[in-house]
Amino acid sequence: MPMLMEIYTHAPFALKRLFANAEAIRRDSYRKYKGYEELCDSINFNSIMSGEGIDTQSSLIEEILISIKMDVEYYRDLPDFNTLQELPLISKEEYRLKSKKFLADGLNRKHCWVGKTSGSTGTPLSFLNYRDTVRTVKAYQEKFLDDIGISLSDRSARISGVLITTFNREKPPYWIYIDKYKQLQLSPYHISQKTFSFYIDAMKTYKVSYGKGYPNSWLFLAEYLSSTGIKPPRLKAIITDSEGVTSEQQKLIEYTFECPVYQTYGLGEIGQIGVQCSEGHYHIIPTLCYAEIVDEDSMKLPNGQRGEIVLTNLVSAKTPIVRYRTGDYGTLEEGVCLCGWKTQYLTNIDGRLDDYVIGKDGRQINRLSHVIKPAVGVMESQIIQEKLGEIRLMIVPGKDFKASSMKEVVSNAQNFLGDMEIKWELVPSLERTKNAKVRRVVRKME
Repeated sequence: MPMLMEIYTHAPFALKRLFANAEAIRRDSYRKYKGYEELCDSINFNSIMSGEGIDTQSSLIEEILISIKMDVEYYRDLPDFNTLQELPLISKEEYRLKSKKFLADGLNRKHCWVGKTSGSTGTPLSFLNYRDTVRTVKAYQEKFLDDIGISLSDRSARISGVLITTFNREKPPYWIYIDKYKQLQLSPYHISQKTFSFYIDAMKTYKVSYGKGYPNSWLFLAEYLSSTGIKPPRLKAIITDSEGVTSEQQKLIEYTFECPVYQTYGLGEIGQIGVQCSEGHYHIIPTLCYAEIVDEDSMKLPNGQRGEIVLTNLVSAKTPIVRYRTGDYGTLEEGVCLCGWKTQYLTNIDGRLDDYVIGKDGRQINRLSHVIKPAVGVMESQIIQEKLGEIRLMIVPGKDFKASSMKEVVSNAQNFLGDMEIKWELVPSLERTKNAKVRRVVRKME
């Protein structure tokens, strides 16, 4: 894998475009295989969010309970259960250690999407998602876009963690156009005062209609734009994922790009299961997921009280994620929102906001979860910056930790951070917030 990444990183852009389109075709074999169009046609997004979905949520929960009791080893080994609340909460660590026990009998792994995430708590996790689950989540994403006036024919500009080119590249392009998706894939690692205008010009050249991806990257562009007279591209909306920004930062993006911004909520293990409404609430899609809030003693809390977010995926019978502790904290409400939707919704989510690292050239680099992915046996990790040009990787090792894998981590980090000095050290625990949350990136310098 390191060799392939090295070849890709230094390949001509025409060849990278071929690679990107090949990967898009591979992903669509999971996301849009047979029956996808019919599934999309069956979904009326606004009706589901306006009350219809709540009416069917109970039956979906019952179906998941019946399925896992019969087909999944972990749940067969438990005392008999009939309700969701009779089941134990599952931590990321337990899911990681017992991953095979959480798969349905006879599961064909060739039909599963293989993912890996460092997680919002800094804990690496590999997971499988059955293609039916991947397809269903993708269909709801597209129907949400349709609901806010974005069509399949519209071109998008996405800023996410795809490695486009070497960190020290001084001239554009910092992007690849993916024909399969009608998507301009932009690097988040090259946005700076010197380069941001190239990004704006690229969006205009490719005639993109809406934006997607990391909100902090869109925020950086908005901050640079607001200090100049450069006109932004004409976008219908910006839909963000993977992290969060404050309401004030969201308003700045909206004001600068002259379009609404919709933040979304989800996990790599589950997918996008919540979308932001006009009131700023993250509404859970009721036919995809059921949410709970628990206290520090794992007891379920009533609506309106703040605690840890626990999610149950309602469309993942073969690769179930049931009562899963996300490590995120927030407040859960339900009922009629002023926006008109009638679903569970989350507010005040903690764990989605993260810091950024400052490069030697002043570049603001965020969303660095990719850095730790090559590590083997890491329980938790954290990036700390105390000096310009230097970062420390704090590693909490597991029983299977392999120090040799850190060489690849350091090499991988340089793809995203350039020639920074990168050190790593083993520690028994990580610095946490008052809610016991691990911040992936902590910057202790101005």
